[in-house]
Amino acid sequence: MHTRPSTPGGQPGVAELCGDDPGAAEALAGAVEATAHGYAALLMDGPDRPAPAGVERAASQAAKAVRALIQGRAALGTSG
Repeated sequence: MHTRPSTPGGQPGVAELCGDDPGAAEALAGAVEATAHGYAALLMDGPDRPAPAGVERAASQAAKAVRALIQGRAALGTSG
């Protein structure tokens, strides 16, 4: 899993988001990877090549799901 401090685009990576908790970083990285893979698998599940609009829609939905994972992680960190 990729837990580097930041991504090539300068956005924070899971290690940076999870502070000094490598276990949490690993779990968040796994959840992000599984979410992205799930959207890609569903997109490619049909018999035909996906239309560009379908690709954009899947990418947008995956990004929203990843944001929710990150926000959920932040909420868990502040509740305990």
